[in-house]
Amino acid sequence: MLVDMLRTSVAALAIACLACCAGPEWSGAQTFVRVTDPTNPIVADRFHSGGGCFVDLVGDGYLDLFVANGNAVSEPNALYRNLRPGGFVKVVTGSVVGDGGSSIGGTFGDFDGDGRLDLFVTNRNNIGNFLYRGLGDTLFSKVTSGAPVTDIANSNSSSWVDVDRDGNLDLYVVNFQGNDFLYRNAGASDFTLARVDTTALTPGTEFSIPGAWADVNNDGYDDLFVGNAGTQSDDLFVNHGGWFFTRTVIADGLATLGASWGDYDNDGNLDLVGVHYLGQRCTLYHNSGSPTFALTPVASAVAALSGSWVGSAWGDYDNDGSLDLFVAQDGGASVLYHNDGPPAYSFTRVLTGPIVTDAGNAFGAVWGDYDRDGQLDLFIADRLALGNRLYHNEGTANHWLTVRCRGAAPNTAAIGARVRLDATIAGSPRRQYREVTSQTGYNSGNLDQHFGLGDASVVDSLVIDWPSGRRDTWAGLAADAFLALDEGSGTVSVEPPVLSSALGVRLDRVAPNPCVRDFRVGFQLARAGRARLELFDVRGRRIASVVDGWFEPGVHREHVALPNGPAPGVYFVRLTAGPNTATARFAVVR
Repeated sequence: MLVDMLRTSVAALAIACLACCAGPEWSGAQTFVRVTDPTNPIVADRFHSGGGCFVDLVGDGYLDLFVANGNAVSEPNALYRNLRPGGFVKVVTGSVVGDGGSSIGGTFGDFDGDGRLDLFVTNRNNIGNFLYRGLGDTLFSKVTSGAPVTDIANSNSSSWVDVDRDGNLDLYVVNFQGNDFLYRNAGASDFTLARVDTTALTPGTEFSIPGAWADVNNDGYDDLFVGNAGTQSDDLFVNHGGWFFTRTVIADGLATLGASWGDYDNDGNLDLVGVHYLGQRCTLYHNSGSPTFALTPVASAVAALSGSWVGSAWGDYDNDGSLDLFVAQDGGASVLYHNDGPPAYSFTRVLTGPIVTDAGNAFGAVWGDYDRDGQLDLFIADRLALGNRLYHNEGTANHWLTVRCRGAAPNTAAIGARVRLDATIAGSPRRQYREVTSQTGYNSGNLDQHFGLGDASVVDSLVIDWPSGRRDTWAGLAADAFLALDEGSGTVSVEPPVLSSALGVRLDRVAPNPCVRDFRVGFQLARAGRARLELFDVRGRRIASVVDGWFEPGVHREHVALPNGPAPGVYFVRLTAGPNTATARFAVVR
């Protein structure tokens, strides 16, 4: 196993080196709580996990989770459906969770343009990769023919990306000591993925592991960073269109296992963090912007610690308007760097809280607001089957906005879209940028775009530059909302925080919302049966059962008096009827 070989070469390194040259330290509060509920399968399962993807497969606005398992052994992958609020159930049927393989990562995108997300899974040890067409909900159909599933290599990561901006998602697979696989999507005729010769890109002898796509020079074409392990240098492939790339060698000579793009200084140019193994330090590259768009290593707290770094994830965990950075460590405590914001956009290391004090063998990591409370939570995959970790973010009072870009067919996942947000934070104009990418860090991903807004209760403007070349603009958007924005639409779609089940259960929104003590809620049943309404807090703790009885088919309305005057905050009411559930989110104020 590659990682075992890498770790052997640094066995003499003491973990104590983490305390050396640690850089600035963040003394501000952070409010993460580790989820330890034994009924939550995400943290109860024990697999050799590589990475995780937060993805809404059901279409209810809540993030489900896919985790790739196996690495050097044969294990089933895992798919967890979000039950709201904060609870998950494990999917136990279907090819995605039934196939055994040495899987290391997965990537989601709609490659056949039918509006349903498809999944590609990379496997190590030359056993072949997996491709699944989405059928809706958590149902998938396994593709058993064609180059993406018959080509054999020691694959490490993959990404859906529209290389030539023709609207069809292509597929790129990074292979260890072998030519990478690039598959061109033929489009609407049959959406065939045909392999393209990549020998001009890579000689095929590199110890390649991560591949991170993003538009580094703002020309509308996504470029590719490939990280190489051992003492090999990394590569940046600039995309000029027409399937023509130029290669720039990033002569670091470091063992790069993960990489993430993110505009940490809000200047409109995507910067890069490369994370390195073998007792090495991470590298923070600043993008100089026009005209050269050069990636230059900068001195930073991010580059101050030595360790066995693998996963990385940008995310504004405290909603202050600046991207923070989490870096996962294999064989020690991981680190969280707080972005201090303008004017310097320097980083300080967070010293307290379980996500930086819990040790483990962390690989992939991804931020995602799984309970829709406006605060980014964190998932961490563990490679040694010691248990994956899920941390709930108790949050701050800062405002936020989460955007889901819904592109025109065939690229309905809008991979490659650029989002620009303008808001006035702390009395000064602030502009933030995001790009929709299918994979980041180490084999992880989240297609939703989350923005912290500080004290701004209104977004001045939001602009999406779609991969098709179209630009859409919205103004005066209210903060603290989850928005689904459709390409070519001047309207705003607020994803309902409820589930309308095909099996006949619907829960209406709470009114009034926010409320002080009492509220009204309606629900609908397609057939007679027992129905139960329960209240939960944002951590998924049950507060009370308010309705439990037999109901006839049709619409029912209930008046609920909240028990014991709960503290102000976010709460959920959940309807359970037979095997079906539906959840509505509301706030309590005083």
